[in-house]
Amino acid sequence: MRGQMASRQLMQEAHDTELAVELLHETLQTLRSESISELLDAGGSYGPDQSITTCDVFHGQDVRYTTPGYAAGDPEPEVLMVELEVTWVSSTGQTRDLAILGAIR
Repeated sequence: MRGQMASRQLMQEAHDTELAVELLHETLQTLRSESISELLDAGGSYGPDQSITTCDVFHGQDVRYTTPGYAAGDPEPEVLMVELEVTWVSSTGQTRDLAILGAIR
């Protein structure tokens, strides 16, 4: 019985990870539809380190991006590297997170 519960929990965690990857890729596509200058604008629709909601997938979900290698005041790059991170509360009540790195042109 305990083995079945552990197996179910593991399957749920794997499913959550798949959903998180899909959410991050979808969010990256949304960011790619914006100009780099808009993404670098802290007051813009999707400013750095602001919570981004493209769809609600998880309880306690929070998606944010940072711009590693870019600092405010730097010249606008031709290619902007972004690190997207989603944090959520899993079905077991544990806080989980996952991040991907992407390029915006």
